[in-house]
Amino acid sequence: ARDQDSRTYEMALRAEVREGLRDDLAHQYNHFKFVMLCDTVCLGCVFGLVASGSIPKSTPIRMLHLYVGCMGCSITLFSVSLWCAVVVVRRLHEHTAGILERKLFARSE
Repeated sequence: ARDQDSRTYEMALRAEVREGLRDDLAHQYNHFKFVMLCDTVCLGCVFGLVASGSIPKSTPIRMLHLYVGCMGCSITLFSVSLWCAVVVVRRLHEHTAGILERKLFARSE
């Protein structure tokens, strides 16, 4: 009876710790997701400000190439930021949750 009670207590304790870890990870996941989305919005606003307006006719061709290169770089960084906000943070959350659960079970055995 004592062994069964201690086993039940241990399993309940594991479940509570696991639930606490999941809550902490969910909080961190949401925090990182909001930070990445805010960065993405800021980058999109800057891109919009840079892209709005017209280029003067007397602009040297070198400056036009530089402008087009910077716009391409901005679009690329905007896409990478969106990808990171959606995919990388989710993968990081899943990976971290798996590591913490393995550590929890290794420590309890």
